[in-house]
Amino acid sequence: MTCAALETIAAWAQGELPTPESEAFEEHLFACEGCARNTHRMQRLVEQLSVALPPVLTLARRQALAARHPRLPAVDVEPGQRRRLRLGGTQPVGVWVMHAPLAGATRVDLSARAGGSLLFALVDVPFDPVRGEVVLACQTHYGALPPLLEVSLTATGPDGERPVNEYILDHEFESP
Repeated sequence: MTCAALETIAAWAQGELPTPESEAFEEHLFACEGCARNTHRMQRLVEQLSVALPPVLTLARRQALAARHPRLPAVDVEPGQRRRLRLGGTQPVGVWVMHAPLAGATRVDLSARAGGSLLFALVDVPFDPVRGEVVLACQTHYGALPPLLEVSLTATGPDGERPVNEYILDHEFESP
């Protein structure tokens, strides 16, 4: 067997390579240092992507995350309220559940500021108009951001764009 194409390595790393091809690849893998190195890199990438979260979660993604992390911290935040989320150690991820009147909204945008400066803005984020929720994911690698975020939601609906609410999200990152 010649060295495997990147697509073959990716399929193998994800467990999607058919058995005969997988067996042939594995036989080659043990004999080829270059393929072994590329396969190791691909496995790390697949692992990183499997735990990466988008910044704002759908209900289905939140439920899947809660299934993987049974003690998932979920902090409910009402409009204008300041709440704290503690992460670190054995708890690398948590969620902010921002409640808002979103009935009739067709789109929700989110912006986050720290000390008045815009850190990021997300357009057309997932939201649940029935439950009135926008769920923002937080991971320990966000510890590089300022710990206090001022988050604003803006909804667009049949009557146009309207500011919805503001929230103060206070992060505490514990040492591992």
